Amino acid sequence: MSDQLGVIAVIGTAVLLTVLGTLLAIFVASGRRAAKRRSAERSAGASSPAGAEPESTASLLRRANASLVAVDDGVRRWDQELGFAQAQFGSEATAPLEAAVAAAKDSVARAFVLRRQLDDDARSGARRRATASEIIRICDAVTSDLESHAHDFDSERAAQAHAPAAIDELSQQERLLGARCAASRQTLEALSHSYSAVALAQVSANPDLVDALAGEASASLAAGREALERADPAAAASAARAARSAVDRASGLLDEIEGLPAQLQDAESGLAEALLGLREQIGQAERLAPTDPAVSSARSAATAAIAAAQQARTDGDPLGALRLVTRQHAELAATIAPLRDRAARAEEARGRLTEVLGHANAQIAAVNAYVDAHRDAVGAEARTRVADGARRAERARLLAHGEPERALMEANTAARLIHEAQALAERDVSTPRAQDTGRPEAAASGAEVMLGGLLVNQLLRGHGFRGRGC
Repeated sequence: MSDQLGVIAVIGTAVLLTVLGTLLAIFVASGRRAAKRRSAERSAGASSPAGAEPESTASLLRRANASLVAVDDGVRRWDQELGFAQAQFGSEATAPLEAAVAAAKDSVARAFVLRRQLDDDARSGARRRATASEIIRICDAVTSDLESHAHDFDSERAAQAHAPAAIDELSQQERLLGARCAASRQTLEALSHSYSAVALAQVSANPDLVDALAGEASASLAAGREALERADPAAAASAARAARSAVDRASGLLDEIEGLPAQLQDAESGLAEALLGLREQIGQAERLAPTDPAVSSARSAATAAIAAAQQARTDGDPLGALRLVTRQHAELAATIAPLRDRAARAEEARGRLTEVLGHANAQIAAVNAYVDAHRDAVGAEARTRVADGARRAERARLLAHGEPERALMEANTAARLIHEAQALAERDVSTPRAQDTGRPEAAASGAEVMLGGLLVNQLLRGHGFRGRGC
């Protein structure tokens, strides 16, 4: 008779907790819907479309009032719900919610102080708007914090509701761990005949770890079943979470062993290509910077890595060999990356240098011929620029092989100087003739025609064109 009464008491307790949980869920859901509806109404005018008039002070005050009333209702409701939550989940689980409700009460009290200031103070419109905006901000922050706790309790409630099914599912998975673990031990034994202990060291302890985790999962599942028998859904959900963590970790360890054969085969097939790539990179480094100390050190390290990888492959550790080559490949690539960029810039500079320097030399020859033809008129300023341009062009020629970027800069400077020399020479020739003849336009035109003809002739010669009889 006493056993029957005990069973009835357990069933009655379970039914009571279920009813309380259902009522709490309905109460919370209805309260949240009302709060979200009021929040949507409050924020309907929070932001104005671009170009719209700003919200009036009166409207902002109305929104502040609505926000304060809504959040005060929400805090009162959560204060009531806290008792239900403590009955369902326990004081320890609801401690964060209790702290959040207490903080929300403090924030709402501060918002009411601000609201009182709006009633008592005859302040400027700007001050009243700032106070109303602060009230709205406080209310929004309180609502957001309480909603985050509501989400946590929704998740916990769902976990408790599904605890029986979760425990059944995890029990099946826990039983499968034993069969998988035995197969994994056989896999490691087979691999040990072809590969070294170093190659298998990363997963060699996994089967023992899986056995330990399986024991943890089994104990948690037993605790979960006991919690269900005594109608303690919170403890059952906690036990299910612990069991799931152990099962997931054990499954991951077994996945590592089951995937190892394919990884070893892939390493063996990819090692030859990786070694070839590293050798090619060593050759590139030697071509790009044969005397650079940092590059020489990186080349030596890469060469040593090749020898070590070949030895590791011979010793039965293709994964270790591949990791070594891949790491050294990345380090050497990082070392020579700036050199590759520099080489690409140098190649581009060489291509442009040929054209710029050829054009500059043709200009120099043409302007020198023009100065010879008008030596009595052309002054020192134009001649200086011609000489400086010629000097820069010669420097560009000398730098072209070793420092093409500097050579291009010199060639561009030479072209600019010769262009200035041409303008100065034309000015010198046209000015004195204008004074002698009184026809500056005609004199200047004749000088420009002569210089233009010389330039065309030199440019054509510089590009390989020859007229008849030349």
